Formats: sequence, structure tokens, C-alpha cells
Amino acid sequence: MGRPQRSGAHYFCIISTYRECTSCKAYFNIVFFCTIISLLVQGTSLPAIAKWLGLTEKPPKIGKIESFDVDFSDDIKSIVTEIEINSTTLSKGNKVMELEIPEETLVVMINRDNNYFIPKGNTILMEKDKLLIITVDHNSLRKTLKKSEYT
Repeated sequence: MGRPQRSGAHYFCIISTYRECTSCKAYFNIVFFCTIISLLVQGTSLPAIAKWLGLTEKPPKIGKIESFDVDFSDDIKSIVTEIEINSTTLSKGNKVMELEIPEETLVVMINRDNNYFIPKGNTILMEKDKLLIITVDHNSLRKTLKKSEYT
């Protein structure tokens, strides 16, 4: 482990406090002021510039649960949403166990033509099926939505 890296401004501030000169305090104050202004400008503009350059990732939109009449307690910290199966998803396999979803995501219920049932791994999926899923956090939801072309 090396010593921490310091910028030139830090050295200038340190040296200006050790030297006996008439304007050292003024130099220190100027460098300190410029450093604070630089931090404020960079800190507040960095998110906007990253967005402008396309370097940010929008979190997935979590739609309201419309097809399932369920209500979860606010104590549950998991993410609950619904996804609709489309033809792209079915091209990778038509069983629940063939869905490309992370381990921390569960398919809790399926709505098929207003018939609700709890799926098993070998449950056959059909186009327009709506799946109620529960997952640990937003990152898991993002992985789930990225891996397949859900709507």
C-alpha cells in the first residue's frame, strides 16, 4: 500500500502554511476557495453530464399490478410486479423452468384468461400469460427484464 495521492493544490496549501511570507495566508485562502468551488461545480454537474453523455442507466419501470388482485404488506421489502409473456419469450422455451430469470426471482402466480393458478417448474406458458413475480431488489428485477423480452 502506498501513501495517499494528493493534488498539487494540497501541496501548495501545506507549503503556504509553513513558509514565512506576507501573502501566504491569502494564497491558502484562494486555493481553498477554488478547491471548494471546484468540488461544488463538479459534484452538482456530474449526474447531469453523465445523463447527457448517455452513461446512466434508467431503472426499470415497475408498473402497477393490474391483473392480480393482491395486496402486500409494506413490511415486505421485495419488489413485486407483473410481466406479460410474449412470442420472443416463448421462443426460448415454453415452461416456467425454461424462463431466463435469476435465482432470486420467483414466479408466484399466473393469470391466463382470468384463470389464476400457482405455477410449477413444468407449467406450460402461453402467449399473453401474465406472471406475478417477486424479486429481492431492483437489480434482480433489472436482470429479469434484461434477460428476456418481457412486456
